[in-house]
Amino acid sequence: MSILLALAFVLQAAAGPSDANRNVAPPRQIFRPFCLFANGDATLDLDSLSADSANELLSKHADAHGWRWSITGPQFVERDRAVACPDSLLDHLELPRELHEESGAFFLYRRVAQVLHRNGRSQAAIDLLLRAREQEKRLETGEVWDAHRLHKSSLSEFAALIAADCNRWEEALALSEGWTVDSGCSLGAMAEESGITSFRARCLIGSGRYKDAQQMVKTLSHSWSTVPEWLLLLLECQLSWKPTESIDAALTEILADAPSGSKDCRERAKDLWLLSQAARDVQLQRLEDLAAYFPELAFPLLLSLDSADLSRQMRALEVVDGHLSGPSAALLLIETGFPEVGSALERAISEVSQDSVLSSLDYKHKEWSVAHRRWLLLTGSGG
Repeated sequence: MSILLALAFVLQAAAGPSDANRNVAPPRQIFRPFCLFANGDATLDLDSLSADSANELLSKHADAHGWRWSITGPQFVERDRAVACPDSLLDHLELPRELHEESGAFFLYRRVAQVLHRNGRSQAAIDLLLRAREQEKRLETGEVWDAHRLHKSSLSEFAALIAADCNRWEEALALSEGWTVDSGCSLGAMAEESGITSFRARCLIGSGRYKDAQQMVKTLSHSWSTVPEWLLLLLECQLSWKPTESIDAALTEILADAPSGSKDCRERAKDLWLLSQAARDVQLQRLEDLAAYFPELAFPLLLSLDSADLSRQMRALEVVDGHLSGPSAALLLIETGFPEVGSALERAISEVSQDSVLSSLDYKHKEWSVAHRRWLLLTGSGG
């Protein structure tokens, strides 16, 4: 994934210009979420199950509810149609107990926190994540590549995202201090640093600290005036601060202290901002741009497509010169788990011969297979 694409996906961590968008129709099919533990169909005992087994069970449970792995942004099922978990389950998850030390425990506690947060027990979720973070800190080895340090950072990230999802912006900002850059790859590290900076800036915007948010972006990102993602974030900040200001006036004020050479980026940012507000048919025509820069808009739009519109979007899964023609849209299409997406990937696999391309498509087909199992659960088709 490119740095810009990775940044675009992180930018959905808080509300953006898409809040004003009302182009998304109801889902083309009604998902039927349910709780795996509601009717005794399954039981969960964290005191007897291994971390891996409990995590696997909670993963299927999340699929049945229609929860995505990301705590923020749109889910498969809207909040007003969400199904609650029984209090007995939530009480069990809240019980103080010794934390697992096995490697799978990190994923388990993220899953447990997800359940608690989705059921209105967000503080309990954050408390659990902070306890798990302290344990990972105690288990750190000090080696160059230390999984516990990585887990500690990810637990901080998840706790901060939960606080942000509750609009507790100052708390989210404080929690994000434990979210660090841990990638051993220079490109990955740049994407991580951009994601952390953008999240913290959004926390400042949410707190009404608009000048601080702009200063943070302009100080920490040397490319703020030449990368559309940063200008979009600064534009969101400026228009939140001065909502009656025009886009052109806002961009002029933002770029007053920018180095030369930012004209093209200014026009691109303006075009993308207008796309976020555009009519549904315009957004469908430019789904790749929408998915790359506003995935929180593109995902529910995909869920709403009828068969004819969805068929037209399968062009994103066509291979051109060894690459998918619409990589950003393809990522979201794969996550939907729609049967049509699996068929399109299989067709693409049958039409290519390069080993590297086949390997990439096979991996994407495996990702789709996992997503398809969730689709089967949510549509009552099995799974």
